[in-house]
Amino acid sequence: MQKELIIWVLVDERPGTGKQALAVAKSLKLPFVIKEMAWQYWANLPTQLSQLSKLSLNKKSQEELRPPWPELIISSGRRAAAIAINIKKTNAPNCKLVQIMDPGAFAHKNFSLIVIPKHDKLKEEKENILRIIGAPSFTEDKEILNAKIRWKDFFGSLQRPIFGLFIGGPTKRRPFSINHTRELGELVSKLVLVSHGQLIITTSPRTGKILDSILAIFEDRGIQPAYVYDNEKCDSHENPYMGFLSYSDQFIVTGDSTSMCSEICSLGKPTHIFAPADFLAPKHERFVHSLIEENYASLLGSVVEDRYIENYLKKLDTTTHIVKRINELI
Repeated sequence: MQKELIIWVLVDERPGTGKQALAVAKSLKLPFVIKEMAWQYWANLPTQLSQLSKLSLNKKSQEELRPPWPELIISSGRRAAAIAINIKKTNAPNCKLVQIMDPGAFAHKNFSLIVIPKHDKLKEEKENILRIIGAPSFTEDKEILNAKIRWKDFFGSLQRPIFGLFIGGPTKRRPFSINHTRELGELVSKLVLVSHGQLIITTSPRTGKILDSILAIFEDRGIQPAYVYDNEKCDSHENPYMGFLSYSDQFIVTGDSTSMCSEICSLGKPTHIFAPADFLAPKHERFVHSLIEENYASLLGSVVEDRYIENYLKKLDTTTHIVKRINELI
């Protein structure tokens, strides 16, 4: 009987980063162990220095890194990449490392496979580098079915089509301005009113007061959302995210989150991305344009009539390509 491979997944505490490593691990359909990475101030050192010790992790995370040592590590983000390299060098020399997102050119030689989005500019291509569109994601069919049951009382009787609106917020490089808020509110209003549908809304930790401004616009247009989840005020309530994925007939998402856009585009439902010309940093703009050029999504406001919606049912599937390369390694 073949020995079971020991697989560790280093899950960064930042949700958008950690979810990518988990998505790849789940897609492998093999047993794996999650090692949660919670950081302390040492993590702010340059990556070349922080990889020399595990002191960048808090005490609990350090204690999690103990034998039996892994034969395969899946990590995402530069800080987790540094920990993966440290484990290989100090404890598991034969361990294969798979990294999601660029760990930095200085570290490329340490990894068996590096998965880098095409929208990231890269000066050189190497044999151990796989280029993908967007970010890896994985949503199991049973999760969707379970959510269908769980959220039936909230969304089951809503008038179709149901539009699931996912609102992000400002990023380090770009604000979410008043003009952006107004434009988003007007474009969503037009889409919902023309379709005679219902609107359900969820936000991110970055949304803040943007939600109130958008709700005011909807009220002026005569739109009463059927459900609103305010991430800032609903900490004690269950996040309806999976319910949104299950019941929405069409998705509307702001283009500031690569992982969110990638996951939603992987579901094969019409997706409208809000990405006006001055809204995104160049890297994010390249990503959104790649989704639109490949018909994984449309630009919010460009497609309103139902007869064109069926053109945007293509599923974004990055994990299949990643899993194929990992299976070649193990």
